[in-house]
Amino acid sequence: MAEQPYQYQRRELAEPDWRRLPGWAGVTPAEWESAQWQRAHSVKNPRELRDVAGDGLSEAFLNDLEQDQRERATMSMLVPPQLLNTIAPSSAPSAPGFTDAWYADPVRRYMLPVFSDRQPRWPSHPRAARDSLHEAEMWAVEGLTHRYPTKVLAELVPTCPQYCGHCTRMDLVGNPTPSYGKHRFAAAREDRLQAMLGYLRRTPSVRDVVVSGGDVANLPWPRVEAFVLALLEIDSVRDIRLASKALVGLPQHWLSADVLAGMARLASTARSRGVSLAVHTHVNAAQSVTPLAARAARALLEAGVRDVRNQGVLLRGVNDSATALLDLCFALLDGASITPYYFYLCDMIPGAEHWRLTVREAQALQSAIMGYLPGFATPRMVCDVPYAGKRWVHQLSRYDEELGISYWTKGYLTAIEAGDPLALDREYPYYDPVHLLPESGQSWWRAQSECAAQPLPATATASLPLVAAAQLLSHSWCARAHQESLDAGNFLNDQGNVRIVGAGDDGPWPEQPSGEAAGGAGCAAPAYRGDGPWPQPSCGAARFLRCPTAGGTGGAKPPVTGGRRGVVPPRAALCRGVAPRREMGVAPSQAIRAVEPRATSSGAR
Repeated sequence: MAEQPYQYQRRELAEPDWRRLPGWAGVTPAEWESAQWQRAHSVKNPRELRDVAGDGLSEAFLNDLEQDQRERATMSMLVPPQLLNTIAPSSAPSAPGFTDAWYADPVRRYMLPVFSDRQPRWPSHPRAARDSLHEAEMWAVEGLTHRYPTKVLAELVPTCPQYCGHCTRMDLVGNPTPSYGKHRFAAAREDRLQAMLGYLRRTPSVRDVVVSGGDVANLPWPRVEAFVLALLEIDSVRDIRLASKALVGLPQHWLSADVLAGMARLASTARSRGVSLAVHTHVNAAQSVTPLAARAARALLEAGVRDVRNQGVLLRGVNDSATALLDLCFALLDGASITPYYFYLCDMIPGAEHWRLTVREAQALQSAIMGYLPGFATPRMVCDVPYAGKRWVHQLSRYDEELGISYWTKGYLTAIEAGDPLALDREYPYYDPVHLLPESGQSWWRAQSECAAQPLPATATASLPLVAAAQLLSHSWCARAHQESLDAGNFLNDQGNVRIVGAGDDGPWPEQPSGEAAGGAGCAAPAYRGDGPWPQPSCGAARFLRCPTAGGTGGAKPPVTGGRRGVVPPRAALCRGVAPRREMGVAPSQAIRAVEPRATSSGAR
């Protein structure tokens, strides 16, 4: 047999010896297999980590961790012993290089990020957002995201037994960190859950319900069972998926007698009604798949659930090679009977740039793993594009690798697009990490950041009810202003001009500065006076117009950014002076109110 790029070898799962860590040296197997003990001894801060690891971890590492929690972390620390035990599983604290092994470990990289991990120049992408997928904007009722035509996401609880550093729901899930407050549900839990069930009863187009959070393992089992039983009574619901990272991070929960008995009851009812009941988990590294995790997965299958599937996240330094991904997939499939299902590109939350891969890298990984796994267990690499949803990484419509912007289309409408005639033609953007772009692309993004950093001058905009519209007037060429003005509901008129709309009231038209006023040559763009189409500039080598106060090259039209909030238009369209309606991502002659951002406990979003 020819030598293959990846050499398959069946590997037996192993439970790392937790007694190698000083803080757990006296823990018995019975204690270790207790869900209550695991929860009570989860590590919540650097001091508790020091108590577990003893002197094996250096002060420099612990200070690095503490600085990240203080200055960068979007998620507070919470790591169950089961998962912590899989970090540097073959290293003992007394052995040389223990701290180095922790720094390099893939599980540590996403469960316990340290300050030195973060990208120094671009810790966050300029388009990063706390609710990066805009799920709250698509809540049918509080906590129920109706994003796809036939599927909903039910967020039952805003907590987990473990907090992953890259959590895409960092806006909602977990405790506040020094840098980020958290949104809190306004309604009482029982009221929210009943409202969700009421919506599903009167919306027969929904057939698939993902029951998540947070993590369903953090809701008392009787409440989980009651909610799922109520779903099973809705005739239109045909698929139910319970989402739980705890299957691997805290398998003791799913091995509890009351939980397994309840799952057997649910599975029996689901089978009798022809409904598929599955469990989805989240594993990113092969070493996390231990015999206890395998026991929990197989126990659920024996209880009667149709399938147990894994949805991982592509993370640099964790699983960004074909070997790491295939090792993980075979550990899941052979060792634990868990089906590899999806690997997502990491979402554009704050502080995630050091984890994120480019779309091109994800495409290469998809190609590299093909042919090794059975087709039904070959995971799809997907990009969860804001407002467009999950797209296979090869589905993009075009890709500007210089600026790191990929463009995607979709074939369905969300509820917030019901009145938008261009939603099915629009291209939605996703952004690669800036630090991985060529220097020309990084320079363009630096210009956008400089522009956004400029103070906004006072303007006479009292007649406009939305602050973002005022920002557009005062900084009409600034990427931040355009993003925020489009958030506020600004759309193109029939000639392709940006029209300011605030809560239904038309505002004045913004003036367009000339190329000279913008601080650059190459595009002579006459001032826009408020009527007719945008003037046609003459473009030389110049590409984009930058904010006047930031200086820069000339250009024809501002680089509008966002999803429904707009898209950076193609450079050719900009330089030709063409009004790129489709690329702008906004509908003509539409006065749609802004979706108000949800409030958070800190007042930030």
